Amino acid sequence: MDLKQVRAARKARTLRWLLGGVVLLVSAAHLLAVLGTRGFSAVVMSAMGVLCLMCLPHLATAKCNIEKSALELLLMSGVMALIHLLWIGLPGMDGHSHGAHVAGVVNHHSAIMLALIALELASLALASIVMRMNRTVGQELALATI
Repeated sequence: MDLKQVRAARKARTLRWLLGGVVLLVSAAHLLAVLGTRGFSAVVMSAMGVLCLMCLPHLATAKCNIEKSALELLLMSGVMALIHLLWIGLPGMDGHSHGAHVAGVVNHHSAIMLALIALELASLALASIVMRMNRTVGQELALATI
């Protein structure tokens, strides 16, 4: 491998580890968000945090198909962001604030949901970057063997 391929492979590995860090952060955020909730929402948030952790072993090993793992993370992050958005945006959900609303005021639970949406979108964007970088590195390595 020449210097360009080594740099590309190093960049892809760095992005994979960065994606793993984001997965840990999103999982920790979900599990911390459980502390202020009870009932069904606590179960759903705990399940989301555990689902995030299930992606981590695949991202940490070089033997796995990183593109498949990144795609799974991309899809899961998109679905979770949509769930959080629906949770605070649908009529009747009221962001789980059981009481009167003042126009323009965001309650604590809605703020947590918005922060989780931001983290989910960041992991979605980073997963797409990792997929693109992996394809570029794979094409460079394939061209080098010709």
